[in-house]
Amino acid sequence: AVLIQQEHGGWTARLGRPFTPVLSGMGLPTEAVHRDLAVLGRPVERHLAEKAAAALIGIALPPATAFAMSVGGVSWPWAMPVWAALAVGLAGFGVPDLAVRAQAARRRAEFRHALSAYLDLVVICLAGGAGVEAALTYAGAAGSGWSFDQIRKALDAAQLVRQPPWRNLAELGAELGVNELVELAGSVALAGTEGAKVRASLAARAAVVAGTAIP
Repeated sequence: AVLIQQEHGGWTARLGRPFTPVLSGMGLPTEAVHRDLAVLGRPVERHLAEKAAAALIGIALPPATAFAMSVGGVSWPWAMPVWAALAVGLAGFGVPDLAVRAQAARRRAEFRHALSAYLDLVVICLAGGAGVEAALTYAGAAGSGWSFDQIRKALDAAQLVRQPPWRNLAELGAELGVNELVELAGSVALAGTEGAKVRASLAARAAVVAGTAIP
């Protein structure tokens, strides 16, 4: 599983933290946002607190602006700041989700680049005579960075419970929302343990992943 960093966030997270139980009770965040947060290693509670804080700030901003302008002699109909507060508050509530989606998309693109390199390493290990599981492990140990860390954790977990590593790789791909990793695990499982079949399957999959990764 992806390691979630226990970050408390800044003052916005502290401001919105009292409202997190309410948002959680409403079924937030959505499943898609849950996956994005998992990719970023960001706690759900922190994200909900930031959503609440952004909404509160958005609601308070128009009335505060209207009050400041009234002090300067500019008057507004009472309904205008109210509607503006609702609109800005709603927009602020959605901004953290949009930011998380964009950040997670960039991290998934990085993961696809690393996955392409990982597959190349696996093919090389297989060509050198390693078995399927050994090739997956050796290739994972050869890389560095967040993406390879996640792959190694999945492989280590598979060894601990004595199950085929492609099952854990498929679970990791589903958790991160990286379909290419899920498809890779399926290809390895279908190919069985015959080195030539796996080597050809992974080489083809590496070409596909390299083509879908963002430069």
